[in-house]
Amino acid sequence: MAATNSHTALRATAGCATALALALAFAAPANAAYEPGTIYGSLGATGAAGEVPNAEGIGVDPISGRVALPDYGNDRVSVFAPGGVFLFAFGKDVVPGGGTGPEVCTTVCKAGVEGSGPGELDDPEDAEFSPSGNEIFVADGQRRIAVFGADGTFRRAFGADVIPGGGTGPEVCVATCKEGIYDGKGGSFSQPWPITFGPDGLVYVGDTGANRISVHDPDGTWLRVFARDVVTGGGTGFEVCSVAADCKAGDSSANTGSVWAPEGLDFDRTGRLFVTSYNGSMVVLFDSAPLAALGAFGKGVVSGPGGGFEVCTDPCQDGTSGSAAGELSLPQGLATSGNGLIYVSDSSNNRVAVYRSDLSFAFAFGDDVVPGGGTGFERCTDDCKAGLGLGPSGFSSPYGAATDCRGTVYINMGGGDTLPARAFGEEGGEPGPCRLEAKRTKLDKRKGTAKLTATVPYASELTLTGKGIKRAKGQHSGLEGGEKLAIKPKRKLAKKLRRKGKAKVRVTVRMSPTDGNVTQTAKAKLKLRRR
Repeated sequence: MAATNSHTALRATAGCATALALALAFAAPANAAYEPGTIYGSLGATGAAGEVPNAEGIGVDPISGRVALPDYGNDRVSVFAPGGVFLFAFGKDVVPGGGTGPEVCTTVCKAGVEGSGPGELDDPEDAEFSPSGNEIFVADGQRRIAVFGADGTFRRAFGADVIPGGGTGPEVCVATCKEGIYDGKGGSFSQPWPITFGPDGLVYVGDTGANRISVHDPDGTWLRVFARDVVTGGGTGFEVCSVAADCKAGDSSANTGSVWAPEGLDFDRTGRLFVTSYNGSMVVLFDSAPLAALGAFGKGVVSGPGGGFEVCTDPCQDGTSGSAAGELSLPQGLATSGNGLIYVSDSSNNRVAVYRSDLSFAFAFGDDVVPGGGTGFERCTDDCKAGLGLGPSGFSSPYGAATDCRGTVYINMGGGDTLPARAFGEEGGEPGPCRLEAKRTKLDKRKGTAKLTATVPYASELTLTGKGIKRAKGQHSGLEGGEKLAIKPKRKLAKKLRRKGKAKVRVTVRMSPTDGNVTQTAKAKLKLRRR
């Protein structure tokens, strides 16, 4: 999950108090221990509630902290509460004794059935919550992206030729749907896998089969693809294709801007897009405004005779599999966090590799990753090796990665005897929702004014507005504590207060983060009083 820009309005009503709840990014300490935490799902093979034996992608709701795990073997998506409690699953025929179409199961579930109709899934690979938390975008193995509500009910799907009897170009289906096609043109998917939202609010999908990134409006409208050599008859460098008929699969050769089987992607708070090149054993970087190839990092990525861990700009070449500090081997999932760290599921090395915002290697964690160390969960820095992938804290070819607003990282643990997914965070800590909270309003009945204290988890500019009241502004450093915003009536409302002694007002608090994180608004009602 990326920290992305979105705009969400929530309502709260009280007398002289307001309770505003918004999910915002919070920077975890850079020296966090990243100890194994909450477990999500079990490896049972019967399809019972909470069993997720075939999880690859992972998504975290930025508002509530819920976790979504797509299960490609059971053709369904399971959703869990922040503490790991199973909530529901959705797919075709997931309710025992139920119907034959899309369903949502809660306490009793069974494995889903492959299907191509609206709300039906076939080998789902990834799931990502929208920035508002109101929708879940699922990478469906039927060459399309399926979109569901926060409760698991189907809303739409998009891809090429997904409407029965429709055309062959980009389409969005609602009432009737079918499997999409791949013809290399824009809007078609070969093998959609990782999904993320950009700072522009758009949906970015990594197509592992077409070696390119596809960009869509949240409603499913196709906009463009980009990677190396994606324009038919174009050049051989980094390109952006926005005319569907002119697009083709990207070039997987070892050159700047190429993404060879992208299996993980996420934006950082500065707007850079990080993409794992699975077959290239490296992470590729792009700028988002405007779209441009920036380089890559991994083992031997600088053009020419390779060395160890390197960062390249232009020219670049495919990386080489390696297990030393900073080196990667078949990387899959990727997630960035508000504290500037980049997490990569280093699948063949059975560990998670972590990099700083300046692209330098920070550390890696997993079972037995320190040369000459023990056999349990460890963290390595200057000297690292491949992990063992054993036990409940060990990774066995980890897949997806996601972060929440507190800096907790969520990893699909991989196959074998490991768990489906687990959260890793500060020692002794548990993941949870991150909230902006407005504490009790302090009234000044003599003046007919009030002060609203807003607690903000990170650096933001705050603006309070409302009909009949003066605009108020404040700045929050991101440290602990709150910011007081004044509620002062304008002349007309002040006269009403003097005449009646009380007046209802509606206020809106807008938070504009100074580091590019989520921008949101909240609305509330309260009463001003005057003696």
